[in-house]
Amino acid sequence: MSRQEAKRAIASNAAELIEENSCILLDAGTTTLELALLLRNLHLTVITTDLQIALVLSKFPTVTVYTTGGCVDRLTSSHVGDAAISFLSTVQADKAFIGTNVWDCGHGVATTSSVKQHLKRRMMASAGQSILLADSSKYGLCSTWRVAALADFSCIVTDTELSREHQEEVRAAGGHLRLANGLNGGFEI
Repeated sequence: MSRQEAKRAIASNAAELIEENSCILLDAGTTTLELALLLRNLHLTVITTDLQIALVLSKFPTVTVYTTGGCVDRLTSSHVGDAAISFLSTVQADKAFIGTNVWDCGHGVATTSSVKQHLKRRMMASAGQSILLADSSKYGLCSTWRVAALADFSCIVTDTELSREHQEEVRAAGGHLRLANGLNGGFEI
């Protein structure tokens, strides 16, 4: 399975977790963008830091979309900083879908900057449930700024390329896995 196929499978699996008429938070990233593309027919309120996601969702008449505001990170075309965090502290969503570029059992989820660390933590605090979207190619990588332990997420949606050994490590660390196989969303473990 290619990385793009894995992201699409993860997004399809995660879409099964979204209820009609709910409010969700979408983190910036390519996997969350794939998830946004699947929301066309749902009545939702979506709050996102990602400008590209906001533009995609603005074309869907059944989706009400808000951006957090704040400084735009040129690398990710997403809002970061105090204004974004402040906005997120004023909302309460049903679910937050959090992306990552590194994850493992020892360090949990981490990111490349303290600014993104604080933003992801605030997103998690502003939602009833936090769901990690993480493709298996990012497992075992390290980064400086720890966001959360794997057990802090209601579930972790990843692809079936995650080895059985790593699946067991995640479970032992308190992570609840949903494996996406690319066929109609995948299956749950």
